[in-house]
Amino acid sequence: LQFTDLRRLAYVIVPCGILPALYSLAWRRQDEVSKALTLTAGAYFLFFYFQAYVSLHQFFPAMTIPIVVMWRTIEWSSPAARRWGPVAVLASGILALALQSPPRLAVDISGRIVGAAFEDRLPGYAQSTPESLRRAELAYGLFPVTWEPEVPEESFGGSTLIWNVYAHRSRPSAVQPNYVLQAADDLPPPGARLVGRDDSMGAELYVLSDSVWRAHLALRPPTPAGSRLMAVPRGILFRTETLEGGPHIIAVLDVLDAMGIDTDALLRRLGVDPPTEGS
Repeated sequence: LQFTDLRRLAYVIVPCGILPALYSLAWRRQDEVSKALTLTAGAYFLFFYFQAYVSLHQFFPAMTIPIVVMWRTIEWSSPAARRWGPVAVLASGILALALQSPPRLAVDISGRIVGAAFEDRLPGYAQSTPESLRRAELAYGLFPVTWEPEVPEESFGGSTLIWNVYAHRSRPSAVQPNYVLQAADDLPPPGARLVGRDDSMGAELYVLSDSVWRAHLALRPPTPAGSRLMAVPRGILFRTETLEGGPHIIAVLDVLDAMGIDTDALLRRLGVDPPTEGS
């Protein structure tokens, strides 16, 4: 758990447009439905606020519900509200957009560059078969998944879900495939090097050029990809990473152990496997 990461308030106030968050505080002006929505949004926010390790998308319902509360609460029968209400909504929306805009507006195409270099010669992707998604994970033998510690400072990383999309789109004539995914009993591409095999599905992954592969590993997309205000530290996204300068995190199991409570037995009664070392 954690109690001091007040920046998480911005995860709700800014995305909803600022003004809706203020209307959520106008308790006496809200009708019964709006009050129920305000309580729901507040409970949802607090449920994730106190958890040490979170992702931004977990706050999404708390971001959107205040918008409903605001439109239900504005008294459009008032001449002042009719005159200045739309202006206030527009101004707060523009301010919120500015606060959460990324520092760079250029579109990151690194995922497309790497994905277009893959050629999947096996069937099933068009039908979204489980096999087509599982065999694509052979690519993680070439590129680490996004949450690995070496990404992004030491290595380019990404997701096979993205690479798979561009691997199955028509690639420009100037782009040649460098990573070939094919059946294990097919002849290897000329000059290719085997880098991965999945015997359960009879699939193999080959690399044609190590220099192209190294060039792709050297790609460095902008970090953070979006607004710095809305960025969640990697040490909060992934508990396996070291958190520097973040909130004080309380390990509940350690506290209970210090109180003499058998936490292993407690977890087993709750149907939870006790954590292993390093987990």
